[in-house]
Amino acid sequence: MRKIKDKRRHKEALQAWMFIGVGFILFAVFMAYPLLKNIEMAFMDYSVNPNKPSTFIGLNNFKKAFLSSGVLG
Repeated sequence: MRKIKDKRRHKEALQAWMFIGVGFILFAVFMAYPLLKNIEMAFMDYSVNPNKPSTFIGLNNFKKAFLSSGVLG
């Protein structure tokens, strides 16, 4: 009798982890990856041209944005 309960409990735990796993994968694909990619792009001189590689420029994008008269008014 105990073996049947343990097997059932194991199956329920596996199902729970599968639901959590699907949610985690969806979160990673649609939330975490775009967020991290945007943070990376904020510190790069990014070009959509595949022949021109992106280069790291640090905080220059932020400096340019905050010193521009159109951003803060």
